[in-house]
Amino acid sequence: MSISQEIYNIFTKDGQLKQLEYVMEAVQNNGIPCVILKTEEMIICASKKKTYEKLEIPKDGFITNIGKDTYAMLSGNQYDIDVVKDQICKISTSEEYRLGYPATPDIIALSFGNDLQKDTHTSNERLKAFSGVIFGYDKDKPMIYYTDATSVVYPYFGVAMGQFQTKMNKFLEKRYRMNLKEVEALELLVETLMTSMGQELNPEEIEIAVLKPYGKLYYLDLNEIDQVLIGITEKE
Repeated sequence: MSISQEIYNIFTKDGQLKQLEYVMEAVQNNGIPCVILKTEEMIICASKKKTYEKLEIPKDGFITNIGKDTYAMLSGNQYDIDVVKDQICKISTSEEYRLGYPATPDIIALSFGNDLQKDTHTSNERLKAFSGVIFGYDKDKPMIYYTDATSVVYPYFGVAMGQFQTKMNKFLEKRYRMNLKEVEALELLVETLMTSMGQELNPEEIEIAVLKPYGKLYYLDLNEIDQVLIGITEKE
C-alpha cells in the first residue's frame, strides 16, 4: 500500500478507503457515547456529559439547534464536530431560503450527505471523524436521520454513537418499541448509555433532552435524571 493511499482519499486495489476506516475507528474508540430514539409521543436523547478544564468555558449542551424545531447531535473528534455543526447550520439556512419555509430534518440531512460525498472525493482534504443525527418533527411526525463520514443518510427509530456504539446498538435493538411510554423510553435510553459508561451512573455524569411535537427541546434537571436512575435500579 502506498503512502498516498494511507493519507489521501484514494481507493486501494482491494477497494478500501483507508482514511475513511481510520476516522470511523476514531469515532468508535474516542467519541462521546450518546443515544437517541423516537416513540409515538416524543424524541429523546442522552449523552455522557463532557468534562472541561478549570479555565475552559463550557459549551451549551450536547445538542445544536440548526433550524426551526430541528436539531443535531454529534459524536467524534471535537474539532471536526465543530466544523460539521457549522456546515449543517449553513445548509439549514440555505435550504430554508431555497424552499421559502424551514427545512425538515430529511431535507437537511440529504443535502448535507450530498455535500459530504463531494468532500470524500476530494483527495487533498482530510475526512472528518464524526457520526451524528439530524432530528426534529415534520408537523407531528418524528424524524431521526443518521449520517457519518461515509456520507450515508439513513432514517432511524433509534441509534447510538460514540465509544462502544456497537454494544449500545445491539442492546437498543433488542428492547426498542415504537409504543414505549415516556418512563419506559427514558429508562431504555439511559440503560443503553450504561452499556458504554458502566452501570454505576450519577445524574451529574449524563445529559438528557426531550422533544415533543410542536414543543421546544428541553433538558431534564438533575432530580429528573435521578428519578430515571432510581427507576432502573428498582427494576433490577
